[in-house]
Amino acid sequence: MAKRRIGALITIEQETGIDDYAETGTPIDGVLTSQLLTNIFTPNTPLHDGAVIIKQNKIKSEKIDAVVKYVRNKSICRSCYLLAYFGEKNNKNCGICDVCIKVNKKSRPYGHEQLSQNILTLLSSHDSLSSKEIISHFNLDSSVILSTLQLLLDSNKITITSQNKLEIISNE
Repeated sequence: MAKRRIGALITIEQETGIDDYAETGTPIDGVLTSQLLTNIFTPNTPLHDGAVIIKQNKIKSEKIDAVVKYVRNKSICRSCYLLAYFGEKNNKNCGICDVCIKVNKKSRPYGHEQLSQNILTLLSSHDSLSSKEIISHFNLDSSVILSTLQLLLDSNKITITSQNKLEIISNE
């Protein structure tokens, strides 16, 4: 609007009521967007006016609605959701929020227990394998395999050799 030299008077109602002024205008019960404000302040448009009064309760209500929608959201990555709310564009899920974790669990053909058994079976048929070699045997995201390898290491079922390969710990 500044480029087109269009002025705007925006008043935000707080504790002091300004209903006397509001009664002379046209009430619009809509979501406050930059497009709506541009339409109101641009001359020769149907909604043209020189001023806008924004009711504080309306702003609070919109913020509460946005928070409720965020909490109820079960399908969009939380990070992407917040970035979209603030007008940012992001096409990559964070992978660590509750929504991403739920989606990742559904996309796995089996859990860590089954994968652990498959890795142990694979290692029992080889002297030792690198993590890269193990990853190449499975059609899964490498982060899932690496986290399962870490669980096997932490539970002392496998160990890392001096050649940086993984092998089963023998129970001799």
